[in-house]
Amino acid sequence: MVAANWPGPVYGDLGVLATDGQRVECHICGRWYRMLGIHVRRTHGMLPDDYKRAFGLRVSVGLDAPIVREERRIRGVPLLTPYQELGRESLARMTTEERRAYARGRKWPLQARNDPANRAQWAEIARRGRKSIQQLRASDPSYQRESARKVSATKGGRVRLTCPVCGTSFMAIPASVKRGHVRTCGNRECVREWCRRRLQQRNWLHTPEAQANCRAAYKLHLESFRPHLRVAARGWRRAAGLELIHSLPAAALEALPDLQRQAIAMFYGLAGESVLTQQEIAGRLGSTRWKIEQALTKGMRLLRNASPANELPTGAGG
Repeated sequence: MVAANWPGPVYGDLGVLATDGQRVECHICGRWYRMLGIHVRRTHGMLPDDYKRAFGLRVSVGLDAPIVREERRIRGVPLLTPYQELGRESLARMTTEERRAYARGRKWPLQARNDPANRAQWAEIARRGRKSIQQLRASDPSYQRESARKVSATKGGRVRLTCPVCGTSFMAIPASVKRGHVRTCGNRECVREWCRRRLQQRNWLHTPEAQANCRAAYKLHLESFRPHLRVAARGWRRAAGLELIHSLPAAALEALPDLQRQAIAMFYGLAGESVLTQQEIAGRLGSTRWKIEQALTKGMRLLRNASPANELPTGAGG
């Protein structure tokens, strides 16, 4: 566990004030002192309350050694005894709302959460709560409905809808509405009418007007997606061409005419050449894009048809 608001190392266990009876251990430096509160304030620049919050100690726990606390207790009993009854009366005058407001928002320190007495008390409270809920469910049928209503309210409650067929107002669960499970008020005639309307809407898709709109939308979508298809197709063709070239001996490529061999080498990035487009190849070789495209097509056709029985034509033309 990491100490709250303390980035440095921690000595000892969080939520535990280690002591040997004569001294207590400092969580910051690991040294032992009789009066840890004075050491923390002078050496580490922390107030005792801040130290307790940082390392999970109770606010009511003193930072002195047990022997020092006992000496102070003996000296303080005669002074504080007359005020004990006054404190009890002040607590007794607090209302339930005041007690709840005082406890609301408080965070239990780690030392209090690990206290065996507190844990046993919490377990007993939980056991009593489960027993009370079981008794209420068995004796009061309305308790289950009220509990379900409260749970539903905490999750957003139900929403009010209007039936699109009969206009009746009804309540529905938001999750069911979002998933599309609730369409009408549930009346059998309303469900039939709603299904008939949906079927009529679907049949409208078969009308000439709807089909013309669908074709126009598909054409618009295809035009916007066509550049991506061209890029993908170019990548697939280049990958297939490279696989074909690598499967043939080097002599098959050398036997091609010069223009075809140079165009293929530049287009596929062979022999250290960078991968170029057809337009870039045309500019580098002083030709046209159409001639480069024809050279690539004829050269790859010759490579696909290459076989030991057929000799590739040689020449310097293209």
